[in-house]
Amino acid sequence: MENREEFESQLIEGLEKSLIGVSAENFEIDFDQSKKSAILKCDIKGARYSINSYDMHFLLNGTERFGFDLYGFKEFGKRLIYEGKLNGVSIKIVFEFPYEFGHCHEHVWPK
Repeated sequence: MENREEFESQLIEGLEKSLIGVSAENFEIDFDQSKKSAILKCDIKGARYSINSYDMHFLLNGTERFGFDLYGFKEFGKRLIYEGKLNGVSIKIVFEFPYEFGHCHEHVWPK
């Protein structure tokens, strides 16, 4: 990456512009030169809609946005993970929670 700072800034700004009704903070970007990939990690604030329950609409926006919802994710303990392609680019989305959970299309709650 020739201009790492500019790339990081554009990646963060792109995410912030795409979020609906929430904010992101505590950004961390890891680069994997061998895979030619970047991993953007952050905390999402404002997705909680009741005690320990979360609305993932901020990112998924139903199937209109990505073409999938939480049922497109695989459950691994306290994580929901999606791996696939978006506009021809490989992506991985990981939601991590402090508890075992249940979910529907866009909501997550404790079991």
